[in-house]
Amino acid sequence: MASAVQTVCGQAYAIGQAEDIAAQGQILARGLIPQLFAFALNCPMQRFLQARYVSSGNGGWVF
Repeated sequence: MASAVQTVCGQAYAIGQAEDIAAQGQILARGLIPQLFAFALNCPMQRFLQARYVSSGNGGWVF
């Protein structure tokens, strides 16, 4: 992920992105930060439940 961001940032700098578009992108990027924390909690929980056979792959519960 870090290498992909590094490449995209370099390309955006070379293009000379307009400041109003960059400001809107900044708002969007900052709004997505809480999603990263939710994702960090969801992934280990999902792996744990799958290992315990509590949830099946189709979203149903297995007892």
